[in-house]
Amino acid sequence: MILLEDIKHKFVVTRDRIRFILARIIIDRKLSGRVKFPLVTNSVLFIRMDGKVGDTVVSSFVYRALKGAFPEMRVAVLTLPNVDGIYRNNPFIDEIYHLKKRPGFSLIREFCKSIPHYETVVFPVRWLKPRDLYLLDQLDPSYIIGREEGLNLVNILIDKGNEATHGAKIFEEVLSVFGVTSYDHSYFIQWSNDVESDVADFINNLGQDYIAINPYGNAKSRKIGADKLGQMIQRLNEQYPQYALVILAPPDLREEVRAVLEKSPTDNVTIMESANSIDHVMSLIAHSKLLVSVDTGTVHIATATKTPTVAIYRDDEDNYKRWHPNSNIARAVFGRPPRSDY
Repeated sequence: MILLEDIKHKFVVTRDRIRFILARIIIDRKLSGRVKFPLVTNSVLFIRMDGKVGDTVVSSFVYRALKGAFPEMRVAVLTLPNVDGIYRNNPFIDEIYHLKKRPGFSLIREFCKSIPHYETVVFPVRWLKPRDLYLLDQLDPSYIIGREEGLNLVNILIDKGNEATHGAKIFEEVLSVFGVTSYDHSYFIQWSNDVESDVADFINNLGQDYIAINPYGNAKSRKIGADKLGQMIQRLNEQYPQYALVILAPPDLREEVRAVLEKSPTDNVTIMESANSIDHVMSLIAHSKLLVSVDTGTVHIATATKTPTVAIYRDDEDNYKRWHPNSNIARAVFGRPPRSDY
């Protein structure tokens, strides 16, 4: 059965590929830098404009490894404000820049004029948009490390063949370009002292250890509905009555959670109402006895904080290979097969 979602998805993919082909004709060019391995460079800019928490955490070790091998290297990140805290608290990153999610060409041009020149750019995302090509062109580096095959601007290709390997492997391959092979592979995240104090007060008022539950991912296919969330709360409370339950939910979804809690016979389930940043989420997960989460960034935060985890994934083998928790204290369960390929 072909669903409307399938047709819409195919249309969008076809439209975007046509736009990309036209942009390649206009913008794509060979870089002048001659590549020798291991690559020697004095500055690197990582372009992380996806704004995804999971990708940010999974790649967090790369900056520590680069700085450990090359203390004088200037390491910078271009990202979105919603994940700024994860980068801001990383002492191995020298500069953090922002652009809005879908910048226009004139904004990109002005941005590139306003920052220092970076000799090397890492763009670890496939399926580039025309504005991505323009950004790479305007940055004018000598070397671009990327995953988009057949692109002249990318003179150091990684993840050839786009095999279904874990997201962390891509950044291990980035490090190998620089000849960095011996380093700590564990994820690196930190949060502010103010947030830690805020969470400590919350836990003190809670008065008991807790299980953290994250029912929300970044897509409809990665969300636990209200009925299922209510059932989960009831079963966890029956199985582990000695623990409180803390629901992790962004402010715009808390009304939905409150409606579930009002119907729940369980009285030891709550939300940290003052939690308004990714720093709060990281600290709450770090202090929890267990995280139960859909397939999203919180799973990888738990890997970084060494928190036992039950992660709920779609029935999608390739997605699981790329984004499974890199943790020996995590277990995965899978939902029923999807109705649609997309």
